[in-house]
Amino acid sequence: KDTTFSPMDSLRYYKRFLHAGFVSMDPNSGYIKTWVGGINYPFFKYDHVKQSKRQPGSLFKAYVYAAAMDAGFGPCDKLVDSPITVNYVEKGVQKSWTPKNANGSFSGAQVTLKHAFAKSINSIAVQLTQQVGWNKVIEYAHKMGITASLASVPSVSLGSSDVSLYEMVNSYAPMVNGGYSVKPILVTKIVNKKGKVI
Repeated sequence: KDTTFSPMDSLRYYKRFLHAGFVSMDPNSGYIKTWVGGINYPFFKYDHVKQSKRQPGSLFKAYVYAAAMDAGFGPCDKLVDSPITVNYVEKGVQKSWTPKNANGSFSGAQVTLKHAFAKSINSIAVQLTQQVGWNKVIEYAHKMGITASLASVPSVSLGSSDVSLYEMVNSYAPMVNGGYSVKPILVTKIVNKKGKVI
């Protein structure tokens, strides 16, 4: 009996493994404290911290709110949590986008931006994006440390463009360190067996 695996059999087998990446960084110095690229790098040869890119989803709302605050909005300003449709043109094609909230419903209530951010309300983030412009959201994401190319579409505000975990962790540092961009540092020095810096 032939027991050899085809390439498709191998892919099906490997897809059954749970792969994940993890990285932690000091937001003030940029020193990398932990970097776990996957379950077995020597075998899989793939780093889920820097190589893997995924849609970050609501993590991107931080850039929406940062852009909005710089545009003059305040945490106590209110918007209505209601359905919204955005009409736009992408590559010469007229499109419309109607996002939903995570819970599938809209309260119809006026909510503060502080509350909307804390509760991750999609409708409010999209309204803010319409007011400041999605290219402004992209600008702020890049200012804060995202280096990937981001699609200039309204859904960028809800994290529709793929980015790496490495970029996301780095871009969140200014939010907790007083607004300063830092560069991740993996190695601070190399010493020989006697402890002498080389």
